Amino acid sequence: MTPTSSKTTSIPKPVKLVRRWSAAPKTPMIAAGAALGAGVSLGLAQAGTTATLIGAGVIGAAGVAAGALPTWWAWRAGKEAIRLETEQRRADEQHRADEQRRADEQRRADEQRQADEQHRADEQRQADEQHRADEQRRVADQEARIRRRNAAELAPWEKELRTSDPAAAQAVFDAAPDLSTWFDRAATRPTGPKTIPFRSPPGLDMVLIPGGDFWMGASEGDTSAYEGESPRRWVYVSPFAMGVVPITQAQWNAFKGTAAAAPFFKGDGRPVESITWFDAVRFCNQLSDDAGFAHAYTFLSETNVQWNRQANGYRLPTEAEWEYAARASNQTRYFFGDDDGPLEKFAWFAKNSNGETHPVRQKDPNPWGLYDIVGNVWEWCWDWYGRYQPSDKKAENDKTANDTNDKTDKPTDTMDNLSFLVDNPTGPKGGASRVIRGGSFGDGPRDLRSSFRSFWYPDKGVKGVWVRGFRIVRSVVRRHGGLPVDSFR
Repeated sequence: MTPTSSKTTSIPKPVKLVRRWSAAPKTPMIAAGAALGAGVSLGLAQAGTTATLIGAGVIGAAGVAAGALPTWWAWRAGKEAIRLETEQRRADEQHRADEQRRADEQRRADEQRQADEQHRADEQRQADEQHRADEQRRVADQEARIRRRNAAELAPWEKELRTSDPAAAQAVFDAAPDLSTWFDRAATRPTGPKTIPFRSPPGLDMVLIPGGDFWMGASEGDTSAYEGESPRRWVYVSPFAMGVVPITQAQWNAFKGTAAAAPFFKGDGRPVESITWFDAVRFCNQLSDDAGFAHAYTFLSETNVQWNRQANGYRLPTEAEWEYAARASNQTRYFFGDDDGPLEKFAWFAKNSNGETHPVRQKDPNPWGLYDIVGNVWEWCWDWYGRYQPSDKKAENDKTANDTNDKTDKPTDTMDNLSFLVDNPTGPKGGASRVIRGGSFGDGPRDLRSSFRSFWYPDKGVKGVWVRGFRIVRSVVRRHGGLPVDSFR
């Protein structure tokens, strides 16, 4: 801050006049007064009286005084002017000194503030670097744990996995129908799923999905994403088997006792649709009965279903399992990339469906062998619909034998985008609607993205564009001493 010069206060005009007066020659004034007094005294003296002589002397003195008075007044006025000038000069000097002091104080304050800001920036940079280092180390530890977990889940069947004899492999599958034998293994992680023959009913093929981790939800840069698709979460999904296609009307009708379906678009090869979530759950239990597996679901009431996560029977996929399988190791908008141009090759949707469903397997599958994973019909999932749960909550990873989802419970209402690995999330503990995924024949490309999610009421199966079907899955339960093993090692 640069000090500014104070403008000198102007001297009053009367003082200036006095200064000019005091500067004028004084001797002529005094002489004139004396001459005047002498002339008057001489005239009176010639009158010849004593009184007159005294008066003449007085008048002469008065004349001298009259000549000296202006000189004295000018001296006094000049002295006052000098005093005022001196005071003004001192005031100006004090003002400049004050301004200089304030400028110095401001400069020192600015320098201190800059030093403080630099110190804080250095501390923040060091903290950020430490955080990144800690995050990288933690991520590396998590990935190492995932590799150990995959290796542990596959270890009991390593010998059978290496066999090249299909008959021997089928015998292993028949003897141990927990599906663990059907991984293609490379090092500690499966390279991908393979289609396996399904024994009951005939033709209901399943594909084995390898366990692994992925980012669930839409990326921050996805401008086509809806609010409900975020925040992304880092999720681990255990291996499981999934139906290659949605359940067809022929497969649905093959089971006696299942609630009758009334599809809007009829055809044995078309996916079953217009069914409720409860219808789909009952179908899974009946399919388990036919195969001799334990029910995955228990109906505590007409609207309260309990999932036994240790059961080896058929069930609906969780939302995380569905998205993991649909992505097939791809983090793009679609499993084939970010551009929806190739979508017609893989899905029936608004652009090419002619307003109806189509028989399954007419389009190409995704990289993991799943047909119609997007488009054709929406697919029911197990989860209640709700905002994504925070990644550091353990409630969503409950490994207890019974996992009850009752409609009376409140869904979690937090959206912390934490980077902690979420282990097999199962969604909120309650809600009003269940998740549906994949889009349908009546939807546009935006609704067929891998991260897109929607919902519907579990007891309603309305005909029309919002047709809902489903595909089945089975957990890959590795048993040790008669108990399921499903935890990090």
